[in-house]
Amino acid sequence: MDTSCFLGGTAQALAASLLVAWVIIGIRLHGTSTKRKTLPEPPGWPLIGHLHLLMGNKPLHRVLASLADHHGLIMKLRMGQKPTVVVSDADIAKECLTTHDRAFAGRPKLAVGRFLGFDYTAFVWASYGPLWQDLRKVCKVELLSTSRLETLSHVRDEETANCIKRLYGVWEAGRKEEGDKVQVGMRAHMVDMVINVIRRMVGGWGSLRLGSKEEVVKFKELVEEVFYVSGLPNLGNVLPLLGWIDLQGSQRTMKKVAKKISAISQLWLDERRQARQAVAVDGEKVTDFLDVMLSLSDDPKIVSLSESTPQRRDMIIKATLLVIVFGATDTSSVTLEWAVAALLSNPEAMRKVKEELNTKIGKERRVEEVDIANLPYLQAVIKETLRLYPPAPILIPHESMEDCMVAGFHMPAGTQLIINAWKIQRDPRWWERPLEFEPERFIGSKVDMKGQHFQFLPFGAGRRACPGTSLALSILHLALARLLHSFDWHLPLGCSSLDMTEGMGLTSPRASPLEALMEPSLPFELLCEN
Repeated sequence: MDTSCFLGGTAQALAASLLVAWVIIGIRLHGTSTKRKTLPEPPGWPLIGHLHLLMGNKPLHRVLASLADHHGLIMKLRMGQKPTVVVSDADIAKECLTTHDRAFAGRPKLAVGRFLGFDYTAFVWASYGPLWQDLRKVCKVELLSTSRLETLSHVRDEETANCIKRLYGVWEAGRKEEGDKVQVGMRAHMVDMVINVIRRMVGGWGSLRLGSKEEVVKFKELVEEVFYVSGLPNLGNVLPLLGWIDLQGSQRTMKKVAKKISAISQLWLDERRQARQAVAVDGEKVTDFLDVMLSLSDDPKIVSLSESTPQRRDMIIKATLLVIVFGATDTSSVTLEWAVAALLSNPEAMRKVKEELNTKIGKERRVEEVDIANLPYLQAVIKETLRLYPPAPILIPHESMEDCMVAGFHMPAGTQLIINAWKIQRDPRWWERPLEFEPERFIGSKVDMKGQHFQFLPFGAGRRACPGTSLALSILHLALARLLHSFDWHLPLGCSSLDMTEGMGLTSPRASPLEALMEPSLPFELLCEN
């Protein structure tokens, strides 16, 4: 046999095989590239990407909504080195939080989670894994279950009643004669009431504790500090190489606030441990959240707690309780202020809710928590307030833990997902007259806040949804019902309409604190009864 012919033939065959393989690979790559759509995005700058578009004095949810109008309901933003996808569509949000719920169950490692979330041990910022799963279970089954909230209903009853007494005291001090209307600033009263409810539910401290006035003031200031620093811009989140420099000083500020939080919460833990040792509690049921967490800390079923060092265990307990305290306080107080403002701006809605209260409850008793189920219009007012003025207009960011396809677009692992609930909840494809305050839209509607209707996401959806929905609603319904049943409310002096502009911040408060005229609508005995 001619060896040269054999080698030549082999070389030709090999070359032909390589050519065929190259063609096949090329076809596949070409097919993949044509099938993989490119996410729309606005023009960006080198290094910082689109950060320059997000700066200014306009709330972030409005900036993102405007960008979505120009570039699409799903778009890509480059926040420094962090690839980010912004979703402003209910159907796409549903795909992210149902079909790809597990893929997007991660959280980005932001500075706020590191410093104010106790090194990501707060379940809001914890990575998806055993710790988060344990804490989620503790919150849903032990801390925020229906039965637990029912055992603490007396706290909500007493603290809303105390708020009504304080408001009556303001009216009594300011009136000149019977029938006078007195102007009151709503924000401080709403914040005080909600803080007292939450503090008592968490640790048994509230307005009923003797000598607690100074402590309440300090705690209120701390809550305000937390939300202020949480909303501070931090370049380290998007440009990690600059994180250590802390150009804006936001990390230093967060560390100072975190130190205050740790000190006060450690004091709570130490005091409660001493009390539990000093008092025999045989047969006594634990009630507040702090007792529950301490009781569970040695439970072998809660591995993240029972197998942690004492220091880390305390860190997890503090982080869990403080997420509930800070989350519920700001969310509930902001929503109550918006609800009253919306009703003052819509006299017909105010007339209807007052009529429902007067018809169903009357003037001879106070509204109670058990009455809420029979007040559908009041419930609709809360829903419509949460639709138009969601306290968290942008859901807490998710991060993809694996590659996935959303709406035909490829999402690589590590992509930050931002869902603009504010934009979705004003989408005319889902809501008639979306910019109008119309509680009637929820009467007879099956749309609720349990994360099954993705056109309405005030508390998120999926496995990362807010576990405190029931707690927030229990506070909102009773507080608003008593405010409206106990007093008649009017626009402030010299005001024909209210400015309904949102302010800046992590949540979405009113830009200007609400002032309103009030006068009692119930007898003194009901307003000030113990």
